[in-house]
Amino acid sequence: METRFEIYKNGELFKRPAYHQLQIDGTTKTKYFPWRFKTKEEAEKILNSCADPSLKIVEVPKVNIRDCIDWLESHGVYLSIYNGVAEPGYYADDTLLICSNWNAEITKKMVKFIEENWDENEVALGWDDEWCYCGNCYKAIRTSPDSYSWEPYYIWIADCELLCLDCAREDIEDILEEYLNNSDKAFPSDLIPEIEKIGFTCFSEEDYCEIHETGWHRGQDADPKKIEKRIIEVLGNSYEYIFCIQGQSQFYITWSAFVRRKKEDE
Repeated sequence: METRFEIYKNGELFKRPAYHQLQIDGTTKTKYFPWRFKTKEEAEKILNSCADPSLKIVEVPKVNIRDCIDWLESHGVYLSIYNGVAEPGYYADDTLLICSNWNAEITKKMVKFIEENWDENEVALGWDDEWCYCGNCYKAIRTSPDSYSWEPYYIWIADCELLCLDCAREDIEDILEEYLNNSDKAFPSDLIPEIEKIGFTCFSEEDYCEIHETGWHRGQDADPKKIEKRIIEVLGNSYEYIFCIQGQSQFYITWSAFVRRKKEDE
């Protein structure tokens, strides 16, 4: 049986403050997680740094997450399970992400149990209306913004399918067709280095890459269709173009157009 090593204090599982969560009323709530390790060496390293004689290392059997999943499903809880997370800045690539509507009363004890028994880079919990899967690697990608500057780490491809940017980078030339010469669509900023590698350059009539602004403030009235018209006026039909987001904020976005000579005209 697989085991892990936990640190106990005076006979109780010792919990450390992991992070502070700001509440809607302006107060701060501290989130605690137990000290739990895969190896005894990791536990001993922490124990030695604490210099607290009341702390003890205990080897315990590791619960199979499959048993938790089976229990939830047997009680009518719908789950979306992702074997890996493509979204950067959240979990490890191989994290098991379990998503559901965790507001249901029947799930609350199990949520606490999972959070206390697995590191979030092993098993993480998410809301099922905030995550979806990549149509190629099937890893989890976030579909709900988590900040004003958030950009999707995916693009839409044929048949309304989502493709994470990791997979998009592998076949960037093949997925261009739906975005080429189309002022109604734009690549996310993370793909700008990829299109530059295949010959696209920023379209600008200045000595620098022009970044346009569209938003609610005065002067933020840049129109992709006007830039599209200008590209054709300046370069004719010998170039193809693609629009890319440069950044996002609460009240506006920034973007640029990139052009490349058509292959038949080279």
